[in-house]
Amino acid sequence: MKRYLLLLAIFVASAGAAESPQSLEERIAKLEEKLEEFEIDKSYDRLHVSGTYINYLETINATSKNGTTGEKVAENGEIMSMHVALNFDVNINKNIDFFTTLAMGKVWNNDGREGEEQGSYRSYQGSYAYAGSTARFDVAYIRWRTDEECWSFALGRMTTRGGPPMNQLDALSRNGTYPRFGYNAIFDGLAVVRDFKAILPKDYSVKTRLFYTPTFQLDSRDRSAPAQDVDGNAIDRRSNQLTWLNEFERSNTSFAKKISLYSMLWYYDKFYDAEYQSSTREGVEYYRALSHSLYLGFERIAGSGTNFSWSNLRVNSKSDGGTLNHSDAHLFNLNYTFASEHVVGVEQIFTDRSFYIDDWSYLQFNDFYQRPSSSGQHVFGAISFPHRQVLRLGVYQYRAKVNTFAGYDSKQTTQNFYASYRIDF
Repeated sequence: MKRYLLLLAIFVASAGAAESPQSLEERIAKLEEKLEEFEIDKSYDRLHVSGTYINYLETINATSKNGTTGEKVAENGEIMSMHVALNFDVNINKNIDFFTTLAMGKVWNNDGREGEEQGSYRSYQGSYAYAGSTARFDVAYIRWRTDEECWSFALGRMTTRGGPPMNQLDALSRNGTYPRFGYNAIFDGLAVVRDFKAILPKDYSVKTRLFYTPTFQLDSRDRSAPAQDVDGNAIDRRSNQLTWLNEFERSNTSFAKKISLYSMLWYYDKFYDAEYQSSTREGVEYYRALSHSLYLGFERIAGSGTNFSWSNLRVNSKSDGGTLNHSDAHLFNLNYTFASEHVVGVEQIFTDRSFYIDDWSYLQFNDFYQRPSSSGQHVFGAISFPHRQVLRLGVYQYRAKVNTFAGYDSKQTTQNFYASYRIDF
């Protein structure tokens, strides 16, 4: 079609030249202008721009009691923040796409935060560190797909945060790839995905994903030198991390509109963390873990708006010189989505003494999803407005025990109310 329009433009320009004298340079300049307009239109066809804008208010209401001294400390106040993300997705050709998200997260009128001091954790947080008005790339990866779309390969900074059931809080489609209770952090790496949908019966979907994430420990000022611990010992430059996610989905059953069962194995070794170094043992101590996340979700149960999911996280972890630790934690989510896309729901969490999750990219100002030896509820309601606007109100309330193993010497009671305004465009 554009080719015909170009020929028509040439014809009109030629006809116009016969009626009014024009120089050859003027006619060429006009034709080049038309061609540039066509090229711009073609570029817009390949580029898709979208975004998310969130303003967030949370009240802090927590009481801690030291397990040894009995001293009580109360925290009260309010905090406001904003998070904005712009997505630029480029279709390079029928087999290659590029995805990127440029985002900023900050506390209102507070640019002094630096987030976690260690570089790897800063990377895992991205814009969710609330580290000021500087924009960060939370997503930046390229994806290759075969013609049949049964195989795909990806390289870069991927959508490893915000996985299910997090999207259901605001009645959204699935955003993040990996279950939220598996990990909720931003990782760089390379991935291969096999989609078996083409060889399965209708309403069945099976995918397997393999994701490799190397973590590198380098000197903060000399890129050619490895990082060192406080005693001057060199740290291994590379730590290996491997994730294997298998997804099974069945749609249009008599029990639920959609049933999802995800199994995720995650292993990493030789990971260095300054907080896990023993003061009585010489040399560098590395941390390694093998975890399994199981996600079982039911959407629109019995033709209603009821959604339910259960997430289970089991972790076997060990540091050099330490003993093997086992953890078993649970997250339940029950919500009802109305035809108007309003949502009411509740989450229930149970964590044990050795619980740990890589959860670095979140908006709330409490550790509901991260705190070991705790149990509690997250009660929420979301109101949808025209033009993809969502106002969500909720409360995080939980009790956490003393846990000297994880560095918590006080028990804590938290009841934080919040309001979140979000618009997707």
